[in-house]
Amino acid sequence: MLTPETTRVWIVGAAGFLGSALRLECAAQGWPTVALDVDSPLVDVQGDAADPTTLQQALRHSTPTHIFCCTATHGGDADAYRHAYVDVVRALREAVPGARLVFCSSSSVYGRKDGSVVTEDSECLAEGERAEALLEAEREVLRARGCVARLTTLFDEKRCELLRRFLAGEPKLPGPPERILQYLHRQDAVRALLLLAELPSGVYNVAAHPIAKHEVYELLERSFDKKASRETSVPGKRGCCHQYVVTSEDLQDVGWQPEKTLTHCIRALAGK
Repeated sequence: MLTPETTRVWIVGAAGFLGSALRLECAAQGWPTVALDVDSPLVDVQGDAADPTTLQQALRHSTPTHIFCCTATHGGDADAYRHAYVDVVRALREAVPGARLVFCSSSSVYGRKDGSVVTEDSECLAEGERAEALLEAEREVLRARGCVARLTTLFDEKRCELLRRFLAGEPKLPGPPERILQYLHRQDAVRALLLLAELPSGVYNVAAHPIAKHEVYELLERSFDKKASRETSVPGKRGCCHQYVVTSEDLQDVGWQPEKTLTHCIRALAGK
């Protein structure tokens, strides 16, 4: 069991959407935590985590027992993906080989477009250099006997791209009306990451409850008394997944399940 006496945490990407929430929860647990980020001065160590100099600076604060890697590219190209994921993971492995590494990946690596069900045993079909960079980083984590969290799309009450686009009257999300959406609240993701810190090495799907795209827009229209755009946007750089990601049985066995669903949040924000 993780305790303040035995646990020392690093959070890489601590100023980001997921990392900032994880940082608050680690503080609430009383775990000594070092926050690293390349973009924000509001952390303990500001710098590129792929740079050994940055990691040496972090080691002056503490030698971690656990490292949560929550890096992101914000839509960057293939080189940005490789640097943010592969280079960072390799640098962490070399600098702190004894730490338990929990890596935040994406369920987009499965790449299904036909609505099929995917588990951790499913083949990863996503194509392109960005997907390969994520998978290469995952392999590095597994070689270090760490954990990979394949997360579905993250949101919270203040940051949800689907809701923002709807309220702004912008085109609907890409994909057919029956496209499966699995919006995972970032606090649910945080709870899962903390559990993974104590589970065996491996790949773990962390997924929200599925809902069809047309059902979400029908709910939005009813909740906000506003019609959705008749237009549909084209898929972005990452493509458009249409798949049902099943949460890891091991996570379910230790009591994890989504608590804050997209449906409940939409109704709460609409005051209904």
